[in-house]
Amino acid sequence: MEDRGDLFAKDTARHADYILSCAAADAGANDPLIRRLCSLPVNGAHGDGPITFCTESSLGLGGDFDEYFEAASETKHGMLIVNPSQNYYREAVCVQHSGKIPRNLIHIYHSRQGRVVPQVDWGSECKPFESAVMDAARNGNAAEVVALCNADSNAVHSKDDAGTTALILAARNGHAEVVRILIAARADVLCQVNSGYTAIHAAAQGCRISEGVCRAERGH
Repeated sequence: MEDRGDLFAKDTARHADYILSCAAADAGANDPLIRRLCSLPVNGAHGDGPITFCTESSLGLGGDFDEYFEAASETKHGMLIVNPSQNYYREAVCVQHSGKIPRNLIHIYHSRQGRVVPQVDWGSECKPFESAVMDAARNGNAAEVVALCNADSNAVHSKDDAGTTALILAARNGHAEVVRILIAARADVLCQVNSGYTAIHAAAQGCRISEGVCRAERGH
């Protein structure tokens, strides 16, 4: 199945950076991503270069989860999930992954990010992917947010599959200092999640910092 990357796959796990898992069985979507992964520099745990990978089929696995995760442990860096959607995290396979493979062996590749990242929030809730600045904002780590925004001016605009931003996460959790930092870094106060929810709603929900967010909306 070339849509699963077998044309480029290694036949032994120990010679591969990752074992590849495509979140959707869509050849039209998967083929370009797989070609990019194995031919262009992609930043991640493997370094900065093309990715080598194996697949269930190239290893001759029979679909048994224990075999799959044993293979993931034999690769250099673990498992690479390509373009997981929000719905993917609700599926049974997500629960299987979270229960059987150590978190540090699970990595995500989102085409919009263009890099491989650890799945920082993998767990029983199977939350959507969050960028580093989103994770720092959720936890109120102001120093980390400053460092990430200084390193990448676009970091403040990152979103998960639901459209949630770092500013929304900081506002929802009542982290006033982080909210001020993100607004100073030109975070979009009016940016909406897919359901229409904004940072102003999040701040009001938190009942702590809505005044500051509303002032930013008015440009004061």
